[in-house]
Amino acid sequence: MKKGVVLVVVMGVVLVICALALAAIHLMTQESRIAEHKIRRNRAFFAAQAGMVLALEQLRLAAWLPGNTYCLSNNIAPAPGGCTATITDANISHDVRVVISAVGGGAIPGTSQVDIIVLNY
Repeated sequence: MKKGVVLVVVMGVVLVICALALAAIHLMTQESRIAEHKIRRNRAFFAAQAGMVLALEQLRLAAWLPGNTYCLSNNIAPAPGGCTATITDANISHDVRVVISAVGGGAIPGTSQVDIIVLNY
């Protein structure tokens, strides 16, 4: 009789430990996904910020012209979309498209609007 009770108690403890282990694995998997998403979001943000800094500098130097689309890519073949020019660099984490509206297309007359689009996020 005592052996049967001990067996039931041991089986109950093993089931509780298995349930706790499964819950811990589920939580770790979810935390890993959240962390990966945060990292990708931060990389996309900084890629967009780098694209904006580059666009403003190129506009200041008059190397880029309003009314055009420029692409920053980490591979040879950028995403389609009619880029006027493409800058390829292996250090770019995401493809970035910089769209510069024609002069007068901004909120203030005589200015241009710069739109930054992060692709493959």
